[in-house]
Amino acid sequence: MSFLALALLAQSGGVAQDLQQAVTLEQQGHAAEAVAAYQKWLASNPPGPQWDETLLRMAALMSDPRKAVVSILDGLPKISTNEARHDAYVMVGELDELLGNWAGAQESYQNASLVPGNKDFSSLLESARILLQLGRFEEASGQVRSIIAICQDSRTVEEARVLSVKLDEIAGKTVDAEKTMADLLEGTLKSTLTAQNLATLYEVSVRLDLGARTKSIVELLKSRYPKSPETAVVTGQAARFPSPAALLGYGSGPYTGAPSKSGPTAGVPSGSGAAPEGTTAPTSRPTGTIAIQIGSYEDPTNADYRLQDLEHAGFHGKILKSRVGGKIYYKVIIPDVPLDKSQDEVVKLKEKGFEGFLLYD
Repeated sequence: MSFLALALLAQSGGVAQDLQQAVTLEQQGHAAEAVAAYQKWLASNPPGPQWDETLLRMAALMSDPRKAVVSILDGLPKISTNEARHDAYVMVGELDELLGNWAGAQESYQNASLVPGNKDFSSLLESARILLQLGRFEEASGQVRSIIAICQDSRTVEEARVLSVKLDEIAGKTVDAEKTMADLLEGTLKSTLTAQNLATLYEVSVRLDLGARTKSIVELLKSRYPKSPETAVVTGQAARFPSPAALLGYGSGPYTGAPSKSGPTAGVPSGSGAAPEGTTAPTSRPTGTIAIQIGSYEDPTNADYRLQDLEHAGFHGKILKSRVGGKIYYKVIIPDVPLDKSQDEVVKLKEKGFEGFLLYD
């Protein structure tokens, strides 16, 4: 039920007096009093679609974002519809970003993307961006490549491919990074790249010392977005504020290692093409299989315990031994998951208390 419909019902006496009072107070601009009235109504009414919307409406009115987050999280177990649950997670993600709680925001966006029936790749992309800022590069890469492989929205796929360029450069996969960058800048998607995306590609081209490519990106920014902040930064007209990831000093190198200017360059080009703007997005389902990682451990005993938990929950897993940055890790995975069923499998894992992400490497 929309808030407008809620207000009309309140005016006609179709809802309880507390809710009618809350709507009236909100319309009159008395936010604090409206919040108190909404709280009273929520406390005395059973869960349902109207309860869901009232909770989110109340949270949106709160002047203190911390209290809004607490109210939503406290109410989440009572939310009755997947749509409202998705909206609640997105709202918490936005509020946590405002508060600087990046880890909380990332978890909320990831949860929003996993709510059944939504297939919200935009929230998954936000989750991946924050994971990158937090230095959790492998998780970010798994989410980005999931979007590229499965999402049918061309603009979201484009955003994910730009992010994959940065992640591949961080991982030392310079061949992949340069290949995807060339596809974006020389293909039919060139005209749709935003100033922010061009600035991201510029940063990577500078770190990879791609002189001609860097110059072409600057010229593209100047011609297409002459007054944008990104153009001002790359042309030296404005100072650049460092991001959390920049403060971590990331650069080429393995995900778990220190930044370096060298690293493995072999690899298979990552990503897939997105539909050009003005055309219909592809409707064919992805084919093939993929593994889903549940955890990564330096102690093989911990990996064994996690595998037992996974199998007791009804999943078939195995342990994959791999070397990352000179260390041996034992990854607990579910192998050979059909690609077109992978997101559904991640949701099932989430419902059983496991965090999983697609493993491409």
